[in-house]
Amino acid sequence: MPIEIRRLLFSEDELLQALLDMNTRSGHKHFPEGTISDLKIGEAPSPTVTFVAEQNRNYKEEVTIATNTLGAALIGYCMRQHIPLPTHADKSLSVVKGRVVMDIKMCQSQKG
Repeated sequence: MPIEIRRLLFSEDELLQALLDMNTRSGHKHFPEGTISDLKIGEAPSPTVTFVAEQNRNYKEEVTIATNTLGAALIGYCMRQHIPLPTHADKSLSVVKGRVVMDIKMCQSQKG
């Protein structure tokens, strides 16, 4: 049976929006409110996003978002943007040329 693979590449702006949305909508705050700067994408051993959250000039906190949380934020972002994601497909994150990528792999019987 053939396997279909889709690849979604996210810009830094989309990553940031996904993380901000997750932090606002989630009952659990993953990082403090404030200005986000110095966004860095880590790729080993699995994708992470690290940034500085600045509440004011006197308080800055470096925050690293782990792969599982990043994946949840990106899935939520896709849902809000009406980007179809098959429920039963295998989804994985990686970094390609400095961008976070979500690969979606499904057999023909998983479509829908």
